[in-house]
Amino acid sequence: MIRSAKTRAFTLIELVVSVVLIAMLGAATTSALSGSLRARQSSEAREQAFQRAVLAAEMIARDLQGLVRDPEPVNMLLRVIDADEAGTESDELLFAARTLREARPGEPGRLDAGEGGTYEIHYRLEEVIGSFGEEEDSERESFHLWQRMDPVLDDVPDGGGIARVVVEGVVEFEVEVFDGAEWVLSWDSDRDGMPYAVRVFVRATDDDGRTTR
Repeated sequence: MIRSAKTRAFTLIELVVSVVLIAMLGAATTSALSGSLRARQSSEAREQAFQRAVLAAEMIARDLQGLVRDPEPVNMLLRVIDADEAGTESDELLFAARTLREARPGEPGRLDAGEGGTYEIHYRLEEVIGSFGEEEDSERESFHLWQRMDPVLDDVPDGGGIARVVVEGVVEFEVEVFDGAEWVLSWDSDRDGMPYAVRVFVRATDDDGRTTR
């Protein structure tokens, strides 16, 4: 007697279950990869925001270390303008400092290429309107740290010199001054003399403006 071989085939239920399992596995893999990508992008955004804040704070601190102190008050300058009092977007810091950096670097070989010495240095935030997000037509308000350096000490300390953006994406800039007893929000060396210390708070954002540090 000859027996015919039976071919093992998938039933409809088994086929449906297999398709469902494959779809679930694919969705889980996609979700894991997407979560990993989002985590990496979030980490990079936080690092970018933090590095911008550090750069801004270190730049201001370096300039403040050269703050001019002189027995004659007329030769010194330190003003802190509080944003709430002035109705501005951020505090402003204006002071006279000695630095070897140049406000307007000259060309090599020129006799007037170098500057150095005592400068008026002015920091505040500058508002910028630019494209944001995936749609080119969408816009948002953003701020950059603005610096003005004037190699000439004159009767107009809040004008003149070279102004430029030094750190992009700085969204908050606050300054406090210690008078020996407490931290105060505004200061004028012509009226208050020189303080014991200056404290600066800087908050920056990443390129997308979604993460701040």
